[in-house]
Amino acid sequence: MNNSRFLKSPKLPKAFIKSITVVFCMLVFSPTNASNFYWVNGTGNWSDTNHWSTSSGGSGGSCIPNPFDNVFFDANSFPSTNCTITVDLASAFCHNMNWTGAANNPTLNGGVKLYGSLILTGNMQWINGAANFRATSTGNSITINGMSALPTFNFAGINGGWTFTDAVNSPTTQIGIYYGTVNFNNQVITIGTLYADDAIDASLILGTSIINCSNWYCHYDSVFCSVNGPNSRSEEHTSEIQS
Repeated sequence: MNNSRFLKSPKLPKAFIKSITVVFCMLVFSPTNASNFYWVNGTGNWSDTNHWSTSSGGSGGSCIPNPFDNVFFDANSFPSTNCTITVDLASAFCHNMNWTGAANNPTLNGGVKLYGSLILTGNMQWINGAANFRATSTGNSITINGMSALPTFNFAGINGGWTFTDAVNSPTTQIGIYYGTVNFNNQVITIGTLYADDAIDASLILGTSIINCSNWYCHYDSVFCSVNGPNSRSEEHTSEIQS
């Protein structure tokens, strides 16, 4: 008897299945499909759907976030100390990113493109890569909550707008401004470098902010700087920007 018709189909490798899942998740994103995703199960890779849940502390298995999805890292994300999320994709996305309530000193390792707002927490680390802000609308906010050793912040969203809600104290961080409007909102900003030499269409609103930095590059033909109100320009070595 010829049993060739009953041969078992080859088993698909787990890596192949994972790749197909990731591609499907990225293809279906749209504003109407925007979701809230919660990180679960501690240490893992950003691309691993077993770490993304649709509820805090819930079961994993959801899609990885797209530019319209909000991501949360909270009290139920890290069951042990020093967990690490590794960004293992060429481009990781989200809309809003919120670390409120995250415990046990977690680390985010790698860069993420954010299309909305950012809330950090003081007991976390963000190493390697950058926070790449790509919003194309105004009304976005950035809250540091005392976190030090921030990654590079790059603002490059055409027509985007971001407002800092509290102080920054990260003496080695570079903030780069290329597109959009960044409002330091009267805060004390202590960083390593303020860079706007290559700005295309950007504005920097200082108000009464004090900027402490080792290096700053902000040419008037690249970026409009507003100090102490609209339509005024900053001058080098003033009390507003200290290097």
